[in-house]
Order: sequence, then C-alpha cells, then structure tokens
Amino acid sequence: MAIINLNGIWMAGENRNYGSETVVPGLASNPAQMNEGPLWYKKTVKLPQYPFKNASLLLKGARFCPKVYINGDMVSRSEGGMSLTCHALNHPSIKPGGEITIEIELASLKNVSMDDASRIPEADWWRSNVSSCLWDDVLLALYGEVRLSRGIPFTDYSNKRLNIRWEVEKPDSVCEFEIKGALIDEQGSIVSQNSKMVTAISGEIALDLSSCAEWSCQSPTLYTLRIAAEYEGMADEYTSPYGFRDFRIEGRGFKLNGKPVTLRETSVVWHRWTRDPEAAEIAFDTGWFATNIVDRLKGHGGNTVRFHLGPPPERFLDVCDKAGMMVQLEWLFFHGLKASRESLVKQWSEFFQSALRHPSVVLIHPWNETEGEELEKAFSAIEEICRELLSLIHI
Repeated sequence: MAIINLNGIWMAGENRNYGSETVVPGLASNPAQMNEGPLWYKKTVKLPQYPFKNASLLLKGARFCPKVYINGDMVSRSEGGMSLTCHALNHPSIKPGGEITIEIELASLKNVSMDDASRIPEADWWRSNVSSCLWDDVLLALYGEVRLSRGIPFTDYSNKRLNIRWEVEKPDSVCEFEIKGALIDEQGSIVSQNSKMVTAISGEIALDLSSCAEWSCQSPTLYTLRIAAEYEGMADEYTSPYGFRDFRIEGRGFKLNGKPVTLRETSVVWHRWTRDPEAAEIAFDTGWFATNIVDRLKGHGGNTVRFHLGPPPERFLDVCDKAGMMVQLEWLFFHGLKASRESLVKQWSEFFQSALRHPSVVLIHPWNETEGEELEKAFSAIEEICRELLSLIHI
C-alpha cells in the first residue's frame, strides 16, 4: 500500500477556468463571498511503479459536494465536505507508472441542498468562511484487492485491552485475507501486536495494553496504531495516533483515567477565523497554532480547546494529541440547519470516526443552540450512529 500526499500547489479557478495557482489546503478565493460558480482544482500526478490494483482519493475537507475527475472523466461524487469523503478512482488510466490529471469540482454554498449536513447555517454567513475550498489534506491511496474502510479503536480501560473494530471492501473472489493490528511506541518499537486470518468483511481484533503508559494532560504518551488488511502480499494499511486513556462523565463532573478533572478551556472558531484577513497566512499553520494557542493556553493553566462550530484540519488535533490538550469537537449545526436525518447519519459517522482516532478528543458536540424538531432529528441520527459506538461514547 502507498499513501501519496497531494497537498501543495494546484491550479484553481471557477467554472473550470484555471486562472491561478493556489496552495492546498488553503483558501482559493475570498472567504467572505460565496463562489459565483463551481470552484475547480487541477493537478497532474505521476503514479509510482508500486504494483497496486486499486486507488482512492481521500478528501479530508472538500466543501462543498465534491466531484472527482480523472483525465476529464467524472469518476465519483459526494455530498458534504465538512467530514472526510472517499472517492474510488475506477478509471483505465489508473495503473502503475501512469500519469493522470486529477480535477476536483466543488459546488458554491448557494447551490448546496438544504438537506446537506455540511451546509453552513444562514445565521453564520455574515461571519464565517462561506467560500468553497479544499480546507484539509488531499491523499491518494493505492492498494490491492482488499480495502480497509474502517478501523475504530475501542479501549477497555479496566482490562487494559484494545478492541479494534475493522471493516473492509473486497471482491467476492477474495475468500480469505489477514487482518493485522499493532501498537508502536515513539522509538519505533512494537509494544503490542496481533493478527488473524478472516473471511468476513467486518470484525474485531484485540491488542494487549498491559505494557502501555497512559495518556494524560500532564503526560501525553502517544503510540501509533497500525491496522492492515493483507491479501496476496498486498496490504491496505491504516495508521492513527493512539493514547491509552479513559474519559467519562460521572455525576456532574468528568473523570480522566479514573481521576476527577476540571475542563479549563478556550474556544477556537476555526472556520470563522479563516475569514479574518489577518488569518489567511496562519490559519493552516500548525506550528503557529501550537505556539500561540496550545502552549499559551497551557501556560495559563488551561487544558481544553473547544473547536467551535466546525472541526479544524485534522493535523490540529494531532497537535493537541501530542501536547496533552483535551478537545471538545463540534459540528457546525446551529440556528436553523435543515439537514436531513440521512445526511446527518452519513456525515456524522465520518465525523465521529475521525474524532475517535484522537485521544485528545474527549467531548463530541454535534450541535449548538438548536431546539425543537431539528434537535429531535439530531438525537435520532446520533442514536443510529451510536448503536455500534455505545461502549465508546457516553451520551
């Protein structure tokens, strides 16, 4: 398997008129104005000689309603864009050693359906980034016959056990393949691993955590969690940070690793921040964020960042993981978001999974200042999503 990071310089322009270069992730147009027409991005990519069989484009943040083209042919489309969208690249030119032109078409906010959970509520149009943009990483994944589509860590804190719930996509011709799981420390040593041959498309694999140190605000010990689905010598692999910790609500307070903890937090309204002209050059700078937000907050005795009204680029969560900064992560659902229940389930599923990959994220906050039928719809969507996450999430 290979993951190719496609961040950097892309051509961009409305209505497929590529009149300028832009940096991805970033702002390609005025964040205070909705685009008049679809915003297009284009990049030519030389594929490696790595013997892959399939490819997907992973758009961590592509608002709104991304469509993906290979050599001029549309191969995938999706709603949303405030959470990850995955696009299978089924095209004859996707082959080892080939050269392809990738285009991404993004809708203007004014053309996003009221049913779409990524549609910015009108109450925030006057103060938030309302432009279309690729605001998080663009990754090209190359793999074999089996694609690992899900890998969620479930920590059994009291028994020092990590249960990884996995799911794959595969052709019927693949009868048996291997699932592998491993935890790797900061020195690159494997501290726990397991593997097994399977035939199902979903299941669990367990890792022993008895030799793992805890993640806390004072001592944020991090590991790398690696999950792989391997078939005929080719693997699709997934890695994420992992911290051995337990956070829960108890009575009217919170506990981290069994001890009472008080959340002393500040709010970062990242998608509003990107609208500020002074933020254009630093809004995507994780070094600036670490020094001026996280380190400064910890210096004043703070321990929590609330990412208000929309998640930030995922690498900002990586900063919080490493710093021992707890995170309250929100969706942009407030004051009249009319999203359909189906759209909420689809997009919040990805939103939740992304949040659960980060030990810093202790609170997931899907809505703000919402009531009535919209809140009932939100609760119904969360109830469906949490049927498989109840051992993880306390609501």
